[in-house]
Amino acid sequence: MYTKLLPCGLIIASTMISSLATANTTPIKMITNDNPSQVAAYWTPERMRDATPMELPKADKNRTVKMQITDMMQKFSDQEPKHIDGAPPRVTMQPNNQPLFQPRLQKRYAALLDAGTLKEPFSSSQLTPLNADQAYPYSTVGKLFFTTPTGNKTCTAAVIGNRLVLTAGHCLHNGNGSSSGYYGNWMFIPAYHSGTAPFATWHFSNAVLTNAWYTSGGVVPNAGDYAIIAFADQPINGTTVSLGHVVGKLGFQTLSTIPNHAHLFGYPGNLDNGQIIHQVTAQSAQAVAPSNAEYGSDMNLGSGGGPWIQNFGIASQGQTGGTNTGRNLVIGLSSYGYNDSTTLAEGSPILDATFANVYNYMCTLATGNC
Repeated sequence: MYTKLLPCGLIIASTMISSLATANTTPIKMITNDNPSQVAAYWTPERMRDATPMELPKADKNRTVKMQITDMMQKFSDQEPKHIDGAPPRVTMQPNNQPLFQPRLQKRYAALLDAGTLKEPFSSSQLTPLNADQAYPYSTVGKLFFTTPTGNKTCTAAVIGNRLVLTAGHCLHNGNGSSSGYYGNWMFIPAYHSGTAPFATWHFSNAVLTNAWYTSGGVVPNAGDYAIIAFADQPINGTTVSLGHVVGKLGFQTLSTIPNHAHLFGYPGNLDNGQIIHQVTAQSAQAVAPSNAEYGSDMNLGSGGGPWIQNFGIASQGQTGGTNTGRNLVIGLSSYGYNDSTTLAEGSPILDATFANVYNYMCTLATGNC
């Protein structure tokens, strides 16, 4: 194995791990998948069917430290917000709605509440119509399949570059500070819907996560519970293309998690068995140490890694917006819930300059990633 050192405090997940030391660098760990077809071969219909939603890390509401929003933002007073635009699809692909497998269905019910015991209000619903997930920008959100020592699991993820997908760090690594904590065989299905892959299945080539999560012990709230995975190109309509060219890509904006209002997306196992995309709309409700924000939400296991998106959707003709006009920008992602099922809230890291460094590193890792 080898360990490579890179700046920005990053940890990169890959099949080869190395060890180098240079001045002014931070150690990282890297695993690269040189054969995405092996991942494709692993995911048989039976394994996809039997994959279960990844448990959302749980915070103890009696131990979380609430902060004033002004005090939280003062922590980032030396930073300027970073903004990267998204883009609609560049390749026309006729969605394939033939099932890959028949999901196992269990009866699950949503709580008929618009706020939990923390009194953080939200609205929650299925997509209407249900096939809206095949249209941009919904098409950028999908289900992430992967392997863990306890079985095959799923999280939620979203496209933020031509090959790049954003998800939670806890969907890549268990936080034990060791290479033994990595999961594997990441496969992404954009616009996943009840066992179908309308825009094909995509298989990872490499990934990056933060030292903050790698050494966290799995404890939340955590300022670095996010990861970016690069997925290999593949032939579509006879031409080799990138994921973002097929489904489009979201942008992002740092230092905008709180205060804000957003659409939260996920494939929560507690709602519709995690078989169709779910949406929550909410505004920022609470700043939480170390560098996190909470929004009201009834999503739970399997929603981890789901994007929080400001100004979601296509602008109407003549629409100018308010003081924060960037459209379809990821401002956070589902990182944790609570150990009390009546709380009905999810937390996200506040995306900052470290997140921008992670993104920029992945952009430079291979031509065309972004």
